[in-house]
Amino acid sequence: MQKKHLLFWRNFPNKWLVYWFMIFAVATLIAMLISRHWGYQWLYEWKTLITTQNQEIPLETFEKGLLQVDFLVPSYFQQYLYVATDLKIPFWASQVWWIVISLAISLLGASISFFNRTYFLLSATLMIIFIITLQIHLLGIFGIYAKWLWSGIWIVLIVGANYYFHAFGQKYSFLQRFGINLILWLLLDLLIFLFAKESNPTLYLSSYGIVLPAIVAVSTIFLVASEIPYLVASLTATQPKKLGFHLFIVLYLTNLLLLYLRNSKQYNTNFLLIDDFYILAISQIAGFWGVRYNPLFQTIVPERMRIWVYLAMVIITNITLFYFNTTANEDAIAASEDFITYSHAGFAVALWVYVTFNLQKINFQEANQNFSQIFYGNQEAKPIPWYLTRGLGFLLMGLLIYKENAIALNQAIAAYFSGVGDLYLESPRETEHLLANDSYETALSRDPVSHRLWLAKASIIGKKENLSEEQTEKRVKALKQALLRDPQAFTYAIIAQEYIDKNQIPQAIAYYLQGVQKFPQNAFLYNNLGVMYSLENKIDSAYFYLKKAQNYTKNPLEIQTNVLGLLARKPFLPQDTLGKISPQNDATFNSNLFATFNAYQKMANFPFNVSFARKNLDDTTLLNKNQAIYLYNFLSANAQDTNALHVINRLLNSNQNISLNDFLLQAKLNHFYKKNHHQQAVEASRFLAYISASDYQYNLVKHLLRLGQPWQAVQAVEKLQKNEFASQSKSEINYLWAVALSEDKNLEECVGLWQLVALDSLKPQRKKIAETMFKIHYAEKNKWQEYSDSVRYGMIYYRNDLDNQLKMQMAESIQNETLKAKAFAETANLLLKEGKIAEADNFLQKIPNNLSISPNAQSELIWVKMKVAFYKNDLSTLKNLVENYKLNALYEPYQKFFRGVLAEKNQPDNAYKLYQEAIWGNPFEIMFYPNIIALSNELDKNPQGKAYDWAVQATRFNELHPLAWKLYFEQCLKAEFWEYAQEALSKIESLAPQDFPRYKTMLTEKKR
Repeated sequence: MQKKHLLFWRNFPNKWLVYWFMIFAVATLIAMLISRHWGYQWLYEWKTLITTQNQEIPLETFEKGLLQVDFLVPSYFQQYLYVATDLKIPFWASQVWWIVISLAISLLGASISFFNRTYFLLSATLMIIFIITLQIHLLGIFGIYAKWLWSGIWIVLIVGANYYFHAFGQKYSFLQRFGINLILWLLLDLLIFLFAKESNPTLYLSSYGIVLPAIVAVSTIFLVASEIPYLVASLTATQPKKLGFHLFIVLYLTNLLLLYLRNSKQYNTNFLLIDDFYILAISQIAGFWGVRYNPLFQTIVPERMRIWVYLAMVIITNITLFYFNTTANEDAIAASEDFITYSHAGFAVALWVYVTFNLQKINFQEANQNFSQIFYGNQEAKPIPWYLTRGLGFLLMGLLIYKENAIALNQAIAAYFSGVGDLYLESPRETEHLLANDSYETALSRDPVSHRLWLAKASIIGKKENLSEEQTEKRVKALKQALLRDPQAFTYAIIAQEYIDKNQIPQAIAYYLQGVQKFPQNAFLYNNLGVMYSLENKIDSAYFYLKKAQNYTKNPLEIQTNVLGLLARKPFLPQDTLGKISPQNDATFNSNLFATFNAYQKMANFPFNVSFARKNLDDTTLLNKNQAIYLYNFLSANAQDTNALHVINRLLNSNQNISLNDFLLQAKLNHFYKKNHHQQAVEASRFLAYISASDYQYNLVKHLLRLGQPWQAVQAVEKLQKNEFASQSKSEINYLWAVALSEDKNLEECVGLWQLVALDSLKPQRKKIAETMFKIHYAEKNKWQEYSDSVRYGMIYYRNDLDNQLKMQMAESIQNETLKAKAFAETANLLLKEGKIAEADNFLQKIPNNLSISPNAQSELIWVKMKVAFYKNDLSTLKNLVENYKLNALYEPYQKFFRGVLAEKNQPDNAYKLYQEAIWGNPFEIMFYPNIIALSNELDKNPQGKAYDWAVQATRFNELHPLAWKLYFEQCLKAEFWEYAQEALSKIESLAPQDFPRYKTMLTEKKR
């Protein structure tokens, strides 16, 4: 192509404006192609919803005799669920459409004023129709809704101005005419955007006024349908055989045939396929040089206006198709695809015939004419003239449309009513939703299986508040209809969400499964499917689909957060997995990470990120859900960081978060429990039980059992059993009650409860335990040799009617090594309680060495050996035991206490700290208090200071233990608190009457 033909506009008087509009046309073309791929994402949104789930996990599992107790606490984890929204029209698309249309119509208006009278009147008529179809009166400009006022004004102004230019204003240049048209349309734009009373006024314009731009778009499609074959013909004209042209036409028609098969659902692949809209884009670009030679175009449009009219038509076409894509108007898109395919196929065949019969023998190199003159010129000499070729093209296109039962035409009509329905769908007035429904029904009469229309009908129902069961079923039915043709991933998600709302998780899973089969690379569906399986506690399936989601997601951190949620629910991966996971700059991810550490019963030593929970450490404003869960999980997983604890304490002391007090206290309990600081933990347990006995008394019972206070546990569980609002089942309460009574050595009362446990419990292990406890209760002591090891051990541990000598025999006879070690430990401890230290020591010497026993049994055995060494004052043995063995959490306070005993002589300050930590570990253990009170008196030299405080605490946690009151009494004497000493004396009189005279004498003498 010669330069003068390639840059044919370079000598135009307004070539800068040509360049500008060419760039603008290309921009609209690019926008059209982008919307082709991304339009659905602008209409159908996926919103991220953070869901919160909780379950009880064991903070600790401890043994008491034969019985195991799980101290269960709530664990919270969050998961991202991707929620597909209902149909939501992007208003901005209508605004873009209207602004570009205003500009293109201004260009077209200026151009038609140069037409001859006939074509001007036809064009002016179309302009009038366009203004009328805009229904400007519906916008309520200045609150005026007069039907013909605004349309009449703009018809007079715009058509009148162009008629004046056409009839009387020939002196006015194109630029002046374009400027006047643009000013008039911009004035209308100004009135619409600033003074229209209706919200989203451009949606009215695009919904009603789309008809004429759509007709222009179809006309442009037909106009450029022959441009690609024409361009190829011109490029291959110098080839003697023109094989290149024939080969191209074959490939071109093959592509169009495949497009036809794809669009008609007979062939479902995009492999090596050039899309309809890309073919149109190429045709438009080719038409920029070729259309001006088209005889039909030359007949209507004056030569100097051809480039302007063509640019206006291209801009209108592209922006209209852009609007259809952006609003996902499937009927308009499908009709456009059909018109592109049919027209291009029809004209390709016609042009193939035309070139084959008319141009085969022409030598273009010898001809003294350019290609367009040879192609369109001298029609009389051609066997098949151009007008017959054009007719053949339209005939073939018509036959294709007829063959498909005019589906394209029906879809075009459905597209209009779909757009009108969209207008009223987005109205805030519920009465207008009826108009939307009517429009969609009319559209469905033309295209009864349109995905978009059924989804729109479902969206109308979804806008209603408090849907009835019947309305919900109607909505789901409409959504299922939407799946019949061109289903989208979000449609499956919306149906699944309806079932989720009704807590019908299996049905939701079924639709997510259908979705991933149809869209195997959709991360949203895979993720949601994983979350649903986690709700069903099918962890393997959940993990599988979340891993699939990770392969396709653009938000890997969110999917990883959900995987952590699975691990927080059930720690199924190896423990070293945790070491490979680092905190991220995301509160939800970190919150799940801490929940996972809790599930693995591990400590997390990551720093507290204040910004995830608070503005600063002293902020006491209301917590939101995400902040609260981050705080809870962090405090539960980290026993070292004091900042989170400071925040919790500040919040508990404020009035802003009173409704969260129990939640915050539970976090504090978890923190101190994991820290083995049971003084604070049991205080929190008691306070929680006070706040809500029905929810928290259950764990208080377990806590008291753990700290060796069975009689308090029995009292607490009896209150729980009487509470008809208790959140636990009767079988759970009965089991705990039986455990508490058994630990209190009250087999007579608990045997009936064990019978209930055996009958009611669905857990086989509990039934087995219940049967063993029966045997222990009813076992005859003179036939103890006949019983199993577990029954013998149970008789030693739970039976008070057996003397220690018999228990020693039974312990020695047990064959199970773990039970043997536990039996020796329990028997020796009973001897210590009777003050038989030497006998206990001698008995422990009989236990065989190198027993293969459980860690818990070893801790129990070493604990008793430490006590024996302590009571014997055998510091060498005590040191050896303390330094060479590590006791489990249940006995760790004793190990700290004994370390303090060893350190007291040379390191009194360190000893005090160890005594203090021992008491924190178990404030009910009375043996810890004498040493710390004596050491406090020595270090503090103030009998009213720390020593007195420890004495008070001894009575608070051991109210019925005479030693506690004796310690308190002695400290009161040192502090000269005579009234308090008298109160302590009265307690001693009731708890240890044999010692009362001696302590009374001490008080009398001290007062002297």
